[in-house]
Amino acid sequence: MSGATRLVTPPPDPGAEPPGPAAGREQRPSGTQRFLWWFQRGLAVVGVVLGLLFAIDDGLESRSLPSCDSHRARSSLTGILRERHLDATGTQDRRTVSSSETEVVCAVRVTVRDAAPVQVDYRFFREGEAQRMGYTIRTVPTGR
Repeated sequence: MSGATRLVTPPPDPGAEPPGPAAGREQRPSGTQRFLWWFQRGLAVVGVVLGLLFAIDDGLESRSLPSCDSHRARSSLTGILRERHLDATGTQDRRTVSSSETEVVCAVRVTVRDAAPVQVDYRFFREGEAQRMGYTIRTVPTGR
């Protein structure tokens, strides 16, 4: 044999520990490792499903007009009262005056700190693809 090199594996030491798994074969994961693997995958699946549900809910909510008692309507009303420097302490008689695909009309009586109560009539409507809000605020006579 000219120029060829031959590798020889030495015989195992009689007092040495047996060799590990054969090369190319995976060692079986322990029960804890399998549990953690499935747990991580389960969390990932739950996260993806929740993300999709929230995305779908936001998409549906953004296309439909809010109801008078919805979170979006309440936060819009709160913003309007803050802009007008009215410190609302409570609401009464929140009601839907009318509702259709293109317009929702609402009314609410708002108790204001250090002032007479006010009546807020507001509406959500479509203007093309956009949604708009209009409102009027008037003082309610105290003798009522």
